[in-house]
Amino acid sequence: MMNTERITIMWEITLKCNLTCHFCLSWERRRKNYSNISFEDAKNIVSNLPENWHISFVWWECFLFPNFIEILKLLEKRWLTFEITTNWTLVRKNLKDLNQLNNLTNIYFSIDKYWEQHDKIRWKKWVFNEIIEVIPLIKNKVYINTVILESTTSEEILKLYKLFLKKNIYHLRLAYYTNFSLEDIGNSIKKVNDIEIDMKFESWID
Repeated sequence: MMNTERITIMWEITLKCNLTCHFCLSWERRRKNYSNISFEDAKNIVSNLPENWHISFVWWECFLFPNFIEILKLLEKRWLTFEITTNWTLVRKNLKDLNQLNNLTNIYFSIDKYWEQHDKIRWKKWVFNEIIEVIPLIKNKVYINTVILESTTSEEILKLYKLFLKKNIYHLRLAYYTNFSLEDIGNSIKKVNDIEIDMKFESWID
């Protein structure tokens, strides 16, 4: 039986990504040529994790880690819960396995703009459409993760929010823009607060 009092631990299991978003901190870290841990090292980490930990796979693109699904299955064998943050580009290839994982509590997907503007940030023309197509196929809880950029407006966020409400996604996590100056970060924090206020007001409309 699983212990319900869990401590969330963030795990950057890989330092690889298949997108080149201009605001992402991974650009700087990629230039330093960090090496990934091996599959064997990852297995050893899993075998030594405390039973009350909840693992959150963050940053980069976790599905690029070799045998990532096998790591998730090992976590499940130990009755450990886990969640994933992904850019969604590789979810379709792993749908069957993901839908069979009982301890995968939720999947966060990153989406920061509406349609072509989102794809422009990602430098890929098909990413937004891939998200729209695959969401109905996933059985796990799906949450939106949105980075508030310099150009983000309340209207844009509300448009995204309403779009995904229609797809039974009710949770929107707003993240601060953290890749530039303290002034940029401060402006982002203020913008997040303003948008959250607008959303609370707007949610009563329709």
